[in-house]
Amino acid sequence: MKKFLIILMVLVVIILAGSAAAFFVYKNKAVENARDFYNKIQNEHISDYGYSSAMMDDLNENMDKINQYISSGVSYKQIKELDELVQQSETLYIRIFNDYKDGVGEGISDSAYYVSETASQYGLDNAPYAEIFSERVTNKFEQAKTFKELNEVSAESGKVFSELLEQIKQDAGK
Repeated sequence: MKKFLIILMVLVVIILAGSAAAFFVYKNKAVENARDFYNKIQNEHISDYGYSSAMMDDLNENMDKINQYISSGVSYKQIKELDELVQQSETLYIRIFNDYKDGVGEGISDSAYYVSETASQYGLDNAPYAEIFSERVTNKFEQAKTFKELNEVSAESGKVFSELLEQIKQDAGK
């Protein structure tokens, strides 16, 4: 009986040690995911692009909380909170990015339309100008995955827009 109890205690210790190890792996993974997300958002410099909204305020608040967790360590009770906070923040980030991308897209669409209309008003075929605009702007816009890339595409759109309007005037002899 004594031998059985010793074996049982050894098994319990092994199980508890395995559970503790699994907990630390899970905790480390949660903190690593939080740190990676935090760094991604910090590297985006979203506020540099003039984007502001209630969602952005919420994201900034969440980022402060995530940073506190990362800096001070995460207790057993806080792991689930940290995971939920990161998931909520990722959802906010996606919504913010899509909102910003929609705004940039509207500007690009308006510019493309204006270029085509201007060419038509001058009696020119608008297809070549639309193709140039698409190649230099629209394709890049569709591939943009960061705020920086969207901002670069937006700037390129303004440049291409001006260049094409000048080209249209030259081609029309005006």
